[in-house]
Amino acid sequence: MKKIDTKIIELNKPVEAVFYALSDFSNLRALPEANEKIKNFQCSYDTLSFEVDANGMANVEVELKITDRKPFEYITIMNQKEIMGGFSFAMNFIFTKVNDYSCTMQGKCNVEGNAMVLMMFKKQIENGLNTLMDGIKKSVDGIN
Repeated sequence: MKKIDTKIIELNKPVEAVFYALSDFSNLRALPEANEKIKNFQCSYDTLSFEVDANGMANVEVELKITDRKPFEYITIMNQKEIMGGFSFAMNFIFTKVNDYSCTMQGKCNVEGNAMVLMMFKKQIENGLNTLMDGIKKSVDGIN
């Protein structure tokens, strides 16, 4: 298992608003607009699925499910289908209140799969997770 922490993003919304927005995947409809590589985006309250263009290789299919929530502290998601190369992961989105009007969020991810492949693609996985964080920031900042 490989542990990967994303960058910390600051969101210009109260922690309560961010938590409620991200507790419902259907609030992330702007995610495909944040990255032109995201295709076939579908979401519901607890589930999210999409494909990512893997730079000319086969598209990577991702299916996620929210498995746990603790109000204003964290949301846990897990993949529901192995990702290309047999990867599976769980990620905690951890929220920290900065003040009444903003908060920070960081993803802490546990990735499982072939150790050699994980080592070879560590940077791409980190970049993908940070791109996800950028998309989440854009989605949350757009919510009133």
